[in-house]
Amino acid sequence: MKHEYKYSLVDGHVIVRDDEQRLLIDTGAPFSVGDTSTLAFAGGSYSMQSDYMGISPESLSRSVGSRINALVGADILNRYDIFIDPTTWSFNLTEDEFPLSGAVLGLDSFTGIPIVEAMIGRDTVRLFFDTGAKLSYLDPDITSAFEVVGTETDFYPGIGDFSTNAYDVPIILASENIVLRVGNLPELLQMTLMMANTSGILGTAILQTHKVTFAPRRSAMSLQKITG
Repeated sequence: MKHEYKYSLVDGHVIVRDDEQRLLIDTGAPFSVGDTSTLAFAGGSYSMQSDYMGISPESLSRSVGSRINALVGADILNRYDIFIDPTTWSFNLTEDEFPLSGAVLGLDSFTGIPIVEAMIGRDTVRLFFDTGAKLSYLDPDITSAFEVVGTETDFYPGIGDFSTNAYDVPIILASENIVLRVGNLPELLQMTLMMANTSGILGTAILQTHKVTFAPRRSAMSLQKITG
């Protein structure tokens, strides 16, 4: 059975509305937290923590600048196939399977967080796919080859707000050529990426140009370029 919701991008974050609930969809978080003990979502009922290492709906609401009732992380999302269609602002989940249309990528994972491979020049890099990240990120050793095109601000739970230089970097995901606006993470977060043998994060900017099908149970995702 398919479950369809409408979503919006609030400061680059995927927010799904389910009746009166506002849910932050975060493939980059291995956990979920909520302001109630149980979350009814996509046909399931899930026990929720109120706080995880200082991350709560209240702290997320302050950081995003919009009310958040729950963060839905990988522990829930990885049970489904997910299709995100930016042309209709629809967020779809099924316990069955969605077709993988367009350019298909294999997925690895670390603590449940999905990892994709991309090409930058002649180099292969591994990137977390993180719908909780409004900006994409790359290792400073990679971005040092590109010109600074501006600055961006972001936040990370436990770290707070931070600013970063921004770079426009051409990357290839499967057969898709994309110019991605990227920044650099604070040193502590960059070290965390290194633990997973990854070089960066693919954030929600991909939803400006592509429909995304995310199939973690099949270790795959696909990108379908939006035309017209």
